[in-house]
Amino acid sequence: MRFFNRHGWERTLLLTATAIVAAFAFSCSKKCGDTVYDAKTQFCYNNSVIADKCDGKEYNPETQFCHENSIVEKCNGKEYDLATQFCYKNSVIANKCDDGREYDAETKFCFRNELLDKCGGNEYDPETQFCDTRDNVVYKYVKIDKQIWMAQNLNYKPQNGKSWCYGGDSSNCAQYGRLYDWETAKKVCPKGWHLSFMKDWANLGKAAGGTLTWVDDEVEGGFDVWKGDAGKRLKAKNGWKDGDGTDDYGFSALPGGLRNFNGGFDKVGVYGVWWQNEQTSDFLYYTSMDYNDGNMGFGRGFVSDIKNDGYSVRCVKN
Repeated sequence: MRFFNRHGWERTLLLTATAIVAAFAFSCSKKCGDTVYDAKTQFCYNNSVIADKCDGKEYNPETQFCHENSIVEKCNGKEYDLATQFCYKNSVIANKCDDGREYDAETKFCFRNELLDKCGGNEYDPETQFCDTRDNVVYKYVKIDKQIWMAQNLNYKPQNGKSWCYGGDSSNCAQYGRLYDWETAKKVCPKGWHLSFMKDWANLGKAAGGTLTWVDDEVEGGFDVWKGDAGKRLKAKNGWKDGDGTDDYGFSALPGGLRNFNGGFDKVGVYGVWWQNEQTSDFLYYTSMDYNDGNMGFGRGFVSDIKNDGYSVRCVKN
């Protein structure tokens, strides 16, 4: 009588199954260059690039990509999210508006579902910035109390009028803005903005927690000073010689210095002076901050003495 060897039969089946799996795996594995890949789910492009198939299909990974099982052309060689982005003229990847709208991405951008013009080809944040369309420069702005101020000194060079970069150096314009004489300062702010009045500066000093104090002066007769660290709270956090501020309100006052009527430049880095939109028969007015204290001062000078000086300009929204 012959007996059935159960363990031998199971071992034979296991070896056979293993051989079948190995043979199947070998048949599904191929090499792309020197690298093995799974031919069932992947493919080899140009004998150098291994890519996943797209719903079982192969494609050109240099110019195409797979998005949700569909083969899509790249945008200037780049992949993008078709759900939230679009390709403009096969060159620019842009975000769709919230409602899915596409648009001319070379000149416009979408912000909170609103189409806006780019500023010199660049996007910006309209909640904190605006575009001066005269020269396509983006400026920061900030709301302090009920007023909206430019958070930077103006750096626009008008076709008519007098303005200067401190010391004739354009890098000073980039950092501190331009210096303007009185006649130019009065009309240089962008449309919808105005040169800051004394009342604008007074509201600013009050909002910054300053206390208005009258200071006697033998030459000018006296001037107002907002004490109590109003200036310190309005100064930028860096850029001042040993007297940087805390910039509590984002006003970022900088010491752009001044240009004297005789053409000399003075006090950059230690002193900031801004025209006020005020004039009497005898006087012109300005606001100043010094590096060695935390005050904000209101000064004045005889029209004939300072009208040709160059001071900084801060604009306020109408």
